[in-house]
Amino acid sequence: MMDFSAYFTATAGASAALMGLLFVALQFNLEKRQADIRWRPIAQGTFNIFAILLVVSLFELIPIVQTYDGQRLLFILIPAIAIFRQIRTWLPVWGSHKMDRLLHTIWLMLIPVLLFGLMIFNVLNIQPSADAVAGVQSAEAVLLVFLFLTALRNSWQLVLEAGLTTPKP
Repeated sequence: MMDFSAYFTATAGASAALMGLLFVALQFNLEKRQADIRWRPIAQGTFNIFAILLVVSLFELIPIVQTYDGQRLLFILIPAIAIFRQIRTWLPVWGSHKMDRLLHTIWLMLIPVLLFGLMIFNVLNIQPSADAVAGVQSAEAVLLVFLFLTALRNSWQLVLEAGLTTPKP
């Protein structure tokens, strides 16, 4: 059986650190971000991704979760909550955006939702066996990397692009 404890320890630490850094970075140019409605859901969605990365990584370090049933529960319940939170965060924005921003909004919401959906799909398609837990953890470890990349992309937009743009009257 493969040991993923070092990986999940690293992802927990990295997600917690990046969540804290993003929180601090958002404090700069706060008035510009508050003037434009699109930055709030990007921030909430990004914090949601970092929080899910942290929670999944911490749960993976608990020995009882290292069972097949523990993996199924973890990777069905937490991604389902994350999908709900992502959709709830972005729904109010869809009505307020013009068509040019609609595709961008769908992109920012759809990628995390698809990755969370892949987590659920992955765990539902693995049959119980001696290597089932390692199989789930391997696939989920790869998906966590893609979630990190998505969160970093969103963070980049929040920190750099929001600070450089001026709100439209």
